Amino acid sequence: RQMCIRDSPYPADSSHGDRKLGYNTVVIIGRDGEMVGYYRKSWPCCPGPDGSSMDDGYPSRELVKTFDLDFGRVGVQTCFDMNFDDTWHQLYAANVDMVFWPSAYGGGMPMRAYAQLYHFNIVPVGWGDITDITGQVAQDLHAVVDKKLFMATLDLDMTYTHDDFVAAKVQQLLTNYTGLIELLAVPEYCSTPHNCLQTADLVRQSGFYLIARTDRGYHQGVSVRQLLREHQIETLREYQHRSRAAINMQRQAAAASPNLVRRSAGVPSAVPPSCNYNSSTPAHATPFGRNTTCEPLIPDGSSRVEMGPLSVLSDVLYADTRTAVYTTPAAPPDPKKSKLKLAAIAGMECCVPAANVSTSIKLGLEKVDQAARLGSSVVVLPEEFMCGEAECALELDGPEVRSFGALAKKYSIYIVLGLRVVAPADDPYPVDPVRSHDKLGYNTVVILGRDGEMVGYYRKSWPCCPGPDGSSMDDGYPSRELVKTFDLDFGLSLIHISEPTRLLSISYAVFCLKKKKKNHNLQKQQHFSYTNRVT
Repeated sequence: RQMCIRDSPYPADSSHGDRKLGYNTVVIIGRDGEMVGYYRKSWPCCPGPDGSSMDDGYPSRELVKTFDLDFGRVGVQTCFDMNFDDTWHQLYAANVDMVFWPSAYGGGMPMRAYAQLYHFNIVPVGWGDITDITGQVAQDLHAVVDKKLFMATLDLDMTYTHDDFVAAKVQQLLTNYTGLIELLAVPEYCSTPHNCLQTADLVRQSGFYLIARTDRGYHQGVSVRQLLREHQIETLREYQHRSRAAINMQRQAAAASPNLVRRSAGVPSAVPPSCNYNSSTPAHATPFGRNTTCEPLIPDGSSRVEMGPLSVLSDVLYADTRTAVYTTPAAPPDPKKSKLKLAAIAGMECCVPAANVSTSIKLGLEKVDQAARLGSSVVVLPEEFMCGEAECALELDGPEVRSFGALAKKYSIYIVLGLRVVAPADDPYPVDPVRSHDKLGYNTVVILGRDGEMVGYYRKSWPCCPGPDGSSMDDGYPSRELVKTFDLDFGLSLIHISEPTRLLSISYAVFCLKKKKKNHNLQKQQHFSYTNRVT
C-alpha cells in the first residue's frame, strides 16, 4: 500500500482518523535492484451497495502503464481490475506481451478469456495458474516448495496471424522452415465429432494460425516474429489494429462530409501521409490513430488527399482504445421464466452473389419452415444469405424480407435475417468508384417479430476486410450506429456482430431456439463433461 503524497487530491478518510487510504500499488524492480516503475490499482475493491467507503486504496488516475523490459513489454493489473475489460483492452492496444496480475483470488474465466481475446500471457499470483496466449495453462506449469511456488516456461515469441491476405505466405514460411517452426493447435469442442460441421481445433475455427518455434528452432536462434517481419506477414494484432484504424477512419470520414475524396481503389487506407507519429500526443487526440496528429480530410472540390498504405512492419497505429465507452449502463431486461433450447442447421451459403439470390432465399424459406415445424421459436439465418453484394442489395421492406415475415406470422416465431441492404439516397458514404455509380450498401441483420413485422435491424460495425495496401472493402459500409439491442418477449437481447475471424466452411449456420420443457431431474445431474456443457 503506497502512502499518499501530501498534495493528493483525494480527501482524508474520516473513518481512519483523517488518515488517507493510500494506493494499492505494484512495484517492478529490475535486475540491478532499482525500481523500473510502479502501477496503482485502477479499480479498487469493493464499492458497497449502500455507497460505503472502499478500503482498498484510492483508484489510480494514471490507469494503464506499460514497461519495456529486456524480455518483452509488460503491463500490470491487480485483483479487482479483472472485472473491468476497459483497462485490459488498453493493454492489448499497447501491444504488451505479458500481464502481471497479483491477486487475492484465482481469476477464473475472465483471465482465460482476456488471454485468448487479447493474445497476451498472464502471470497470476492468486492460484499460480500461469496462462499463455491461448488461454490455456502453460504446458510445463508445476508447483514446487510445498506447492506454493509455481513455475512455468513461456515462449513470448509464439504468435498468432490471421488467414486473411497471408495464408499463402504462412504456408510457404512453414515449408521453408520445416522443423524449426510449427503450427500449434488448441483442442476444443470442434475437435469432437458431431459437435461442429467439421472437426477443427479452436485456433483454426477462429481463422487464425498459431505459430511457434520448435525446440530445435529455439536453440538455433530462430524467431517467429522476426520471420513474420522479414516476410511481411501481419500478426493478428497488427491486422486487428490496422483494420480498426481503417474502418474507423472511413466511419469518421462519412461523418465529416457527405462528399469526400476517395482512392481509386474505393476506400482510403488506414493512415494518410499527413499523419505524423508523435509519442507525446494523447491516445484519443485523433480518430485516425493512437499517438498521431493528422490534418483533416479535404472535401470534394478542394485539393486531393492521397491515402498511402500502412506498412505492416511500422509502428501499428491504434484508433480509439474503445470505439464507444459507456458512462451509465442500460437497465437489465425484466427477468423471464422461459428457457430456450438452441439448435443449429449448418451448411447454408453466406455472402451470396447476385446470381444465387433466388435459390438461397428459397432454401432459407424451406429451412425456416422446417425449423418452425420442429418447435423452434427463434430462427437465425446466416450473414448475407439473401444477398452479399452491392449488385443485388435489397430493400429493408422489400418482397424478399416480407416473404419471411409471412412465415414469422404463420408460426408466431422470430426470424433473424442476414442480407445486403441498399444504402439510402442521402447516405453520407460516397459512391464506390470500382462499381462506377453503385453504393456498397450495408451488411445488415433484420429481426422479424411474431406478427411478421420488423422489430429492428443492425448494420455491421466492422466490415471485412481492409487490405494491407489500403484496397477496397467489399463487405459494405461500416455502421455509424454501432451496437443495437432488442428486448424480445423471451427475455434475451439479441445482437449480431460478424467478424472476419472465421472459416467459411464451418461458421455459417441457421440457429433455431425453442422452449425447453421443464426438467424436474435437472438438479440431480451434478456432473457433466466439458464437451457436454459446451454443447
